Amino acid sequence: MNDKLLNHYKETGRFTYAGLYEPYFKTLPDDITELGNLVCAQVIHRITLKQGNSWANADLRYGDMTRYPWHRMRCEDDVFLTAAAMTAELFRLDGRGFVLDRAVENKLVLCCRYVSVLMTAILKAKGYAARSRAGYAPYIVSGISMDHWITQYYVESQTNGLRLTLTDFSKKESFLLTANTISQKSTLISPPRPGLTFGKAKRTEANLSTRMDWVQIHSKLLRFMSFMI
Repeated sequence: MNDKLLNHYKETGRFTYAGLYEPYFKTLPDDITELGNLVCAQVIHRITLKQGNSWANADLRYGDMTRYPWHRMRCEDDVFLTAAAMTAELFRLDGRGFVLDRAVENKLVLCCRYVSVLMTAILKAKGYAARSRAGYAPYIVSGISMDHWITQYYVESQTNGLRLTLTDFSKKESFLLTANTISQKSTLISPPRPGLTFGKAKRTEANLSTRMDWVQIHSKLLRFMSFMI
């Protein structure tokens, strides 16, 4: 990866610009798994809110949805578009800022795209080359590939030129995949091809270059269509 490209991904755009929150972002945990869990603890996905204390939230891992105020918006995606806007609202609702024990009624209702933007902004503030990526995830609903967003950050290669730390924030687990183990996982998917119905993308093995050094922050390794924010 050449310096010009790395510097490009270290720069911010209108969505990831931290502004006056940059010093605060730098104080957040440096451990990526810890940071990811912290960021996810600030939000509720609107589907989780709609389903209440059932399905993925049957064990209340995302909190008691009955505590969410009836008068608040059920989807704030169109209100808090930038990392700075999300952070300002989080501080307005709870002056402690990013905390693991944030009350359900003080969380933002955002989808994966905005969590990705916020995580990317924090990593950029910490000096990482980072980007948000959009693609398709076959593991959210069985048999369907759904559109989804993740965050990636760049690190120098450590083993076989490939180091991928994958984190499932909902289960608070992380594990390391090397070039030798990726092919055994069979979790790679390709973007939909012409003639392939959306939601029906099939899993496929992919040829991975041992020079790939992007770290994907999510529960599965996916090959995504790039989108720079």
